Amino acid sequence: MTPAALRVVVVEEHDLLRGEIIRRLRLGGCTVAGAGRAGDLPLLLSQSAPDAVVLGDGPATDEGFRLARRLRRTMPSLGILMLTARNDEADRVRGYQSGADVCLAKSVDGAELVAALRSIASRCAAAGS
Repeated sequence: MTPAALRVVVVEEHDLLRGEIIRRLRLGGCTVAGAGRAGDLPLLLSQSAPDAVVLGDGPATDEGFRLARRLRRTMPSLGILMLTARNDEADRVRGYQSGADVCLAKSVDGAELVAALRSIASRCAAAGS
C-alpha cells in the first residue's frame, strides 16, 4: 500500500474538531471522508471502503465506544483509532476493550495521528491477505 492510498473515515460530532482532523489527515496524504453522526457511517463505509476509521468518543454519550464494538464485530479487518477527550487511563482502556486498535487524546499531533493510522492500516492489510 502506498502512503497516498490510505483511505480514512472520521466520525466526530464537533464540526470544528472534525474539520481539523480531516485537514491534518489530508496534509498527511490521506483520502478522508467525515461524518458528524454515527448514523452517517454506513453510507460512508459503502462509498469509500476505508482502510481505517477515526472515532471521537462523544463526550456526552458512549456513542464512540458502542460504534467501535459494532465495527469490530462486523468489520474485523477495519483499523479503528479512537480519539478521546477524556484523558484518563480508564477511558483509554475502555476504548481498547471496545475494539479500538489505538486510543489517543483528541489533542494529538497531526504527524502522530497519520503515523498511527498508517501502522494500523498496514497491520490490518497484512492480516487480511
